[in-house]
Amino acid sequence: MIQALCYQRKRASTEAVRETLTTMLGTFRKNRWRMQYASLREAVLPFGAGDVESTDKKLVTGRKKGCGMRWRRPVGQAVLSFGALEQSGRFDAARTHLMASLSGGLANDNRPCEQAKMAAK
Repeated sequence: MIQALCYQRKRASTEAVRETLTTMLGTFRKNRWRMQYASLREAVLPFGAGDVESTDKKLVTGRKKGCGMRWRRPVGQAVLSFGALEQSGRFDAARTHLMASLSGGLANDNRPCEQAKMAAK
């Protein structure tokens, strides 16, 4: 794609077309690392908007809009986030982190009360 854009830029008939192609070329060069399609295809991994939309339809919509299910956005997001953590093998690490942050939060919440009690003495 980058080679094709370079070729088209050299052949551009107007300065406006040349500037547009230069901008596009910069975007493709900047994001080259994101476009490893040949590697993904070799590894038989899905890529592209169609795969993402299909996954959304099958997993997300199916889970959130099953028979009798209606989710408010925060609850639905939590369910999907926990499901994603489980599927990616990161659930245990996330749970440990969450529990540590909650424990720290509770301890911090109690400190002002303890300080207020000592100040009252």
